Amino acid sequence: MAPSSFERTIWLKNQRDKDFWLNEDRWPYLFLNVPGSYVCWSVGVGPMASFTRAISIRAVEKIHQLHGPFKHVIKVDLDPAFMSIKYQLAIAAAKELGLLDEEYNRIKEEYEVLRYYSYEGNTYELENYARERLLPRIGSQLSSEKYMLVVENLQWPIETSSFSEDVGLPPPTWAESRLFISVTSQDAYNRSRRKLMEQAIYINNEQVMMLTLCSLHHSAEHIFNMIHQERKEYWHHIAINCFHYAMLIFTKHSQVVPVTSDELIHHWAAHGILPHVSIKEEANMHISISKHAYMHQVGMVILEAFEKYSLLQLPYSPANDPDGATGTAVQFFAYHGLVAECITLDELLDNKKNWISFVDDHGWHVSREWLSQEKPRGPTSLILRGCSQQSPILSKLDHFLLELCFLRVLDLSYTPLKSLPSTIGSLLNLWLLSLRGCHHLKTLSTSSTTSATESSTNASSYSPLSTLYLLQILDMNGVPFSHLPQDLGNQKSNLIYLDMSFSEITIFPPNFFQGMSNLEELILVNCSKLVELSPSMVALSSLTTLEVTGTQIRYFPQKIFEEMQNLQSLKLIDNKKLISLTGSISMVLPTVGLDSFMVEENKLEGHPTLVSFILIRAPHIRRLSLRGCRKLEAVELKNLDALEELDLSATAIKDLSSDIPNLPLLRRLLLAGVPSLRRFPWHMLERLPNVFYLDHCTDGIGKHSDQICSQLCVTDFRFFCTFNYSVAHLVRDGRFFQSFFVQAAPCITNTSKQLQDEEAMVDTKLQELLQKQSTYVDVYRSCYIQEVAIASPITVPLHRTERHVEITGMQSVLKDLGYLLYVTKSISVTCDSSIKYFDCSRYVGELEECELRWCHKMEEVFNGHTQGLKNLRNVHVRNLKSLVCLFSNYSCNALSSLAHLHLEDCPRLKHVVAHGTTLPCLKTLDILFCYNLKTIFIRNAYSQQAEDTCQLPSLQRVRLQELPLLQHFHDSDTTFTAPMWKELHVRGCWSLQLLPRLDVQQAEKVKVSGERRWWSKLQWSPLSRRDSYNPKLPPKFASLDERAVMTSYLR
Repeated sequence: MAPSSFERTIWLKNQRDKDFWLNEDRWPYLFLNVPGSYVCWSVGVGPMASFTRAISIRAVEKIHQLHGPFKHVIKVDLDPAFMSIKYQLAIAAAKELGLLDEEYNRIKEEYEVLRYYSYEGNTYELENYARERLLPRIGSQLSSEKYMLVVENLQWPIETSSFSEDVGLPPPTWAESRLFISVTSQDAYNRSRRKLMEQAIYINNEQVMMLTLCSLHHSAEHIFNMIHQERKEYWHHIAINCFHYAMLIFTKHSQVVPVTSDELIHHWAAHGILPHVSIKEEANMHISISKHAYMHQVGMVILEAFEKYSLLQLPYSPANDPDGATGTAVQFFAYHGLVAECITLDELLDNKKNWISFVDDHGWHVSREWLSQEKPRGPTSLILRGCSQQSPILSKLDHFLLELCFLRVLDLSYTPLKSLPSTIGSLLNLWLLSLRGCHHLKTLSTSSTTSATESSTNASSYSPLSTLYLLQILDMNGVPFSHLPQDLGNQKSNLIYLDMSFSEITIFPPNFFQGMSNLEELILVNCSKLVELSPSMVALSSLTTLEVTGTQIRYFPQKIFEEMQNLQSLKLIDNKKLISLTGSISMVLPTVGLDSFMVEENKLEGHPTLVSFILIRAPHIRRLSLRGCRKLEAVELKNLDALEELDLSATAIKDLSSDIPNLPLLRRLLLAGVPSLRRFPWHMLERLPNVFYLDHCTDGIGKHSDQICSQLCVTDFRFFCTFNYSVAHLVRDGRFFQSFFVQAAPCITNTSKQLQDEEAMVDTKLQELLQKQSTYVDVYRSCYIQEVAIASPITVPLHRTERHVEITGMQSVLKDLGYLLYVTKSISVTCDSSIKYFDCSRYVGELEECELRWCHKMEEVFNGHTQGLKNLRNVHVRNLKSLVCLFSNYSCNALSSLAHLHLEDCPRLKHVVAHGTTLPCLKTLDILFCYNLKTIFIRNAYSQQAEDTCQLPSLQRVRLQELPLLQHFHDSDTTFTAPMWKELHVRGCWSLQLLPRLDVQQAEKVKVSGERRWWSKLQWSPLSRRDSYNPKLPPKFASLDERAVMTSYLR
């Protein structure tokens, strides 16, 4: 509903008053008709459901006044991307009631971690915790207490009875409680199932005025909370100034092209509305931020607050009816003709006018003395954006500019100018000049035309812009000039932003950038005729952002990036002739072909400040190195069809887009010394370079030219979180990652020293424990043990296959490796304190070699059916203090390829394998220092067949050392079929009194090496059993003390 003339007169009077904007006590009473029902709805204002935040704040205050106090106030701002409504409500209620405990914090932290590493989140555990642990307690604790529930940002229709049925909240009628629900659309409100007594808040036009003031106040709080500087009152004043200036720009807004956020921020900054500092030191982060970057950062926070509180939404669209005018405060004020007041051309030079805008014949101004700390001396801003050729002000612009000597902002964007006003050079106080979208402006000099034959480097032509020495922002985006006067760049030491996008220039004057020592941002987008950059760009030592797109340049000036020591963002897109980033190729082209030169590497190494690098559609770049750019966090590379080698070592890169490893010809990707790269998009891969080197620990400076396969050194298993089942099958199908060496350790460089220190510590502790007979008393209590030798470490050779994983000193669970082990062929695990076993169904699909050392939580090596172990050839197990058995049960196992089995220093080991286990390829069996082992082969408890023979057709050697409780090879007197068995080495096995009965088809006797006293006590029943063995015993003089401590291994 449109306001009456009387209402509008009151509004106009109030909005000119400073206190009306700043002091809440002077605001007209914001009367919200808050229903007295137990459930109150807010649907915002108008069809866009605007001002919901401000309405919620005021409505909650009013409900407190009318129906409070409340013992508990439960507030929840719904997140549509999180979990279901009822669980978000449950967690918010539990937080208010103090029910969230350490378990919740753990689950929430795990969820956040998983969401990061997996690129998505699974809220199942959080929802289960809320359902099982929170819902029952919420209802019981609130059953007799008065509470208020505030629900904001509701985007879906709901039924209010679900709050009691699903969340456990007592019905509000029980204790005079209240529910306030704010929806984001009228549709969500209409489709929600409500009871008859539930009512909504409705807003009239006058209340929109008050909601605007409330929103400005709370937007200042938002800005303060984001920037953490100054006071809330300071940001409140800035928010009001920004809002008033926006009103100038958007009143009777020109429909030519929407105003961008950058343009609006530049206007705010040029008037000094935004905090104006040259360099701001971030004390906590120890970094400096440029003037333009800080200006943009603050401006974006203000725009974010304006959008949140329905003050301004970009891109802006003017309202055509009263309902549309309620979308944002700027639309409302502009539609009703508030804040910005009309002005005629004759009043343009009035010293009391401040900010002025014209669109054709219509002019507006915003002039408030209290908006500026300076005394009014005349207009400081003139905006002529979108004026047509018939606009009277354009025809008289030369005259007016002579009188507007205090002008700080001149916006001529999207006007039909064909030449610059000659008097523009008199604006010596000008900070911002916008010529954006002046498509007919083909020259920047005083002459209206430029000869087609005139040299683009001719410096004799004069530009009226040459005297604008205080100019800070020059926007010439869309101006099709083909010639730049040399003097345009003279004495531009205050210039911080220059945009020359869509120009038709071919080359720059030689010294054009020489006087722009403080330029921070240079934008050259779609300069399609530009073939060469000026050598004077090396003078841009303050440049932080360089964007060059859609040009014909082939190279950058020599040493340009060496001189740009403050460059933070480099964006290069659609420069399809670009060959070199590091210098001219003029000396190379006469002697070599283009293809030969393209092999040369483009190096932008060791840049001290570069944070962002973008290179898109540069089809001639083959090699690129950004090594040593220690602050480089973001890299975007796309459509580089010729790129073969990429080095991002020693950078601070945090995320790697899948576009990079998927580049079609990339064969080498180096990422050494990248500790911040914690995750990798395995699930998005279509291909991977043959050479992929990544190391979290090294400094990244060393050379890696000798790498011929993928090598990854990570400090966290979760790097492979997205290596899922589909990725594993792509690897098995030969698509990529066919050869890899993966190391996982807290710090790879300290692995060896850490291992040695831990081994020495454990040996010392074990000696002490044995002397005290405390920890392993059940294992070592035997009349045969007088003393146990602590053997020196032995290095067991492990064949490292083409797909090898090495784990050292980790505390992560195997599931964090995803399905990496599913395609791993050899694995070595050392000093791990988390792995309990390997799941045969998931982790060892192609495993051939396995080495385990110092894994003290491992009670079994393999769990589940061993069909997945059909390729396993070698198993070396050492120093597993908790190991009881190799497999999780006593059933038969298919180990059809196992050739070598080595078990050492496993003091709790009870048996090795079950009888009936298929071991057709076993050649060597070594068991050492397993003091609790009583039998090697154990009866199969699940087999219904008689266990007549033990088939070991390939067995050649058995070594048994320091097994004091070992009584027999098999716990039943089973015949062994081992036609290839040649050697049996025994030492320290004083309980072993019976050797296996061998098949009569034995080709030759087994050579037995052991103590003479042990051999003499062996039992031979039947006596023919002895005929299968040929003793090779030490001479008698060497057998005086056969129970002496072993100090070396049997060989």
